[in-house]
Amino acid sequence: ANTAIPSAEMLCYAPDSYDTTGNDNTPANASVIYVNGAAQVHNYCNPLAPDYQYDEDWVELLVTNQQHYLIQAVAPSAPSATMISLFAEDGETLLAEATPVRFGSNTVLVFISDRDGLVYIRLQHLDGRVIGSDVGSIVSVKTGAWTYLPVLRRK
Repeated sequence: ANTAIPSAEMLCYAPDSYDTTGNDNTPANASVIYVNGAAQVHNYCNPLAPDYQYDEDWVELLVTNQQHYLIQAVAPSAPSATMISLFAEDGETLLAEATPVRFGSNTVLVFISDRDGLVYIRLQHLDGRVIGSDVGSIVSVKTGAWTYLPVLRRK
């Protein structure tokens, strides 16, 4: 049996537009996402590292005090596993965090804002060594109130 391991350049043949246009690896270079607006597609291909590993994508969000927010990262492929971290306006104070259950599953962070102003969302893979143009997340932010209704199954 022959095994061929693709190069990092081949795996990251198409970095996301946020890395190619502004390098969103820090809060200072964060892209802007709008509540109830268009989703953003992010992948894990670090343009600052020769091996493309350990990519962080930062997103800026304007929040309103006492508003409910649903931040969702949809996994576009089986190797995707996005951790969502929410930071205060200083980009350092962690406010909330959510991790996926397993590789290939979506991640959801529910946040009730305790402030008016900017917050930052950091998106990163659970294992920073996993890279690829199709490894990442489709990120959206929704607002409103949600009610959890469990589903019961009978056999």
